[in-house]
Amino acid sequence: MMKDERIRFLADKHLSGQLGEEELTELGGRLDSDPDQAEVFAEMMSEAFAGTDAPAGLWIKLKGQAQKRERRIKLRLWLGRVAAGLALLAVAFVGYRFAADKAMEDSRLAESQEVELLLSDGTKVPYSALKDSLSEVSGKGFIRSLDSGSTLNYEKDGFQSLKETYNTIRVPSGKRFALRLSDGSRLVLNSETEVRYPVVFKGTERNIELLAGEIYCVIAKNKIRPFHVSTDRLKLRVLGTEFNLSAYKNENISRAVLVEGSVGILPRGSFYDPKKAVVLSPGQALSYNRTTKKVIRSNVDVGLYTAWKDGRFVFHDMPLDEIFGRVERWYGVKINSEFRLPGELYRGELDEETVDDAMEALSYLCGFKYKKDSDGFVVW
Repeated sequence: MMKDERIRFLADKHLSGQLGEEELTELGGRLDSDPDQAEVFAEMMSEAFAGTDAPAGLWIKLKGQAQKRERRIKLRLWLGRVAAGLALLAVAFVGYRFAADKAMEDSRLAESQEVELLLSDGTKVPYSALKDSLSEVSGKGFIRSLDSGSTLNYEKDGFQSLKETYNTIRVPSGKRFALRLSDGSRLVLNSETEVRYPVVFKGTERNIELLAGEIYCVIAKNKIRPFHVSTDRLKLRVLGTEFNLSAYKNENISRAVLVEGSVGILPRGSFYDPKKAVVLSPGQALSYNRTTKKVIRSNVDVGLYTAWKDGRFVFHDMPLDEIFGRVERWYGVKINSEFRLPGELYRGELDEETVDDAMEALSYLCGFKYKKDSDGFVVW
């Protein structure tokens, strides 16, 4: 059949490393739309990797370059199409959608630690206690509800009798969390993130603090009340904008990536002056180096920096030790390793993989061995 000949042609080109971007897109479309072509493709991959050490049911694309080797692995569990649950390359990124529910429904997340709400008086409320009380107005000065158990919501502005009091959300490793502020702004918090915010916004400005970690923000528009997000070094000013902000304490680079709207960035504590601010347009990022104090504005693929909110673990031109750090944070595990590959950079995507699947794929890709222990994994 003509369609079988085409899928075999595309598969052969892929195995030889000669598949172009348009053909990759075509291949992905054929695999997603036609189970018969997918089965032909699966058989070819099985034959190609027969007799190798590749994990069963795993397809990995390895691509060499002259000056630096890039090895790409984009995995997506493909259920119900091919026997034994073949893992495929994900040939395209999905759209940039706000996925608060998914951030709360990830079955891979570790259960040993809980998201924690810190009240203005110092009281700590674990997520399990929040789930037991879906709607509450507390004498301690905060208002909360849980939307179907997935998002922590604060009521709309209008409780003018409340003084400006602050809550703090702490998200441990291995978890993500969603938050809706009193003005309607929506935040997704990545693992190891801490955000401080007012229960009800007062005055002419809306101010929150990213104390550590990473957040994806969709800010409610309000032309007369600008929204500010502060990190330990930066201050972002927005009116109605969608962006990602990362400021992990153990990472040298803090980065703001703009998806929609406009944002001005100044050093923390500065009075906002539009003439001195670094202004980003959609598709741009500002990176701040904590060591050199250098600020760089650049054009980026925003999907690489926002995929985490949709439950996808993406790494791009990243050394192995940094990938291990991201795996630790993403899955809430520990990786003890002396394994290093100087000069090797990797690109890839893990979509809905368990930590065991992720380690198996990475070990084949990068050439290390590992075993599980009581804390997580030992790599050599």
